[in-house]
Amino acid sequence: MKTTYLCAFLILIQITHLSWNSAVPAEAPLGSEPLHQIKKIAADPKSPIKFDEKMNEYLLVYKSFEGGVLTEQEWILKYCPFTGEKLPLSKRSGLFAEPRDQDVKKYQKLLSGAKTLAEIEKILGQPDKIYEMLGEEPEQFTYNSLPEDIILIVKRVKDGRIVLNFTGKEKKPSEKSQQTNKK
Repeated sequence: MKTTYLCAFLILIQITHLSWNSAVPAEAPLGSEPLHQIKKIAADPKSPIKFDEKMNEYLLVYKSFEGGVLTEQEWILKYCPFTGEKLPLSKRSGLFAEPRDQDVKKYQKLLSGAKTLAEIEKILGQPDKIYEMLGEEPEQFTYNSLPEDIILIVKRVKDGRIVLNFTGKEKKPSEKSQQTNKK
């Protein structure tokens, strides 16, 4: 994992043509506008750092080639890689439901005996999305239409095991406004 972070940071430096000496430009002395450097880099269309306005997040965007498929990946940055400053809080928790423990446990128990994606499909039915690797058997199922406020992502990993990931569905507009009113 540490190697992945190091590689991503080295790629970031190479792509943006930064050196340690130029990471903080002369026009941005300490104490100047907060997050000056990352804002400047995120505004560059060639930069692997992007700003997601809806989520209020800075992202490290990179391409990954796994299992014969090129995909775009994103890492949410919590600190500026150039200055170490803490980045603004994400709006994600106000936009997405938090999966309830009881719902997660329900699906973990229901799917505990399943060893293949085909067995998962027999239990839950047709997934909303199927991801395949260059004509091979499916690698991932996504279930967006479960009755609970969760999205279930079922993935077959390289060693053949099945891994369950749970995330929250997007909140309805009325729930989002209630969250905003609580602040």
